Amino acid sequence: MKVPTITPQEVQAAAPGAVLLDVREADELAEVRAPGCVHHALSVLRTGALPELAKDARVYVICRSGGRSEVAAKAL
Repeated sequence: MKVPTITPQEVQAAAPGAVLLDVREADELAEVRAPGCVHHALSVLRTGALPELAKDARVYVICRSGGRSEVAAKAL
């Protein structure tokens, strides 16, 4: 199954109030960070620690190229 892709700017325009969950590692955030994103590294998610998000929140997962986002979306 191919996971659809969307830019952070498209999410903010199309789904106001949606959560942008950035699953990149902390050192990568120094390069670029989407405004308003919530950071929760995939490595942390893999330990079973879930991000603190509202249960009814619409969540869009982002990373550098999409691979980790897909893994994180499936895990969530």
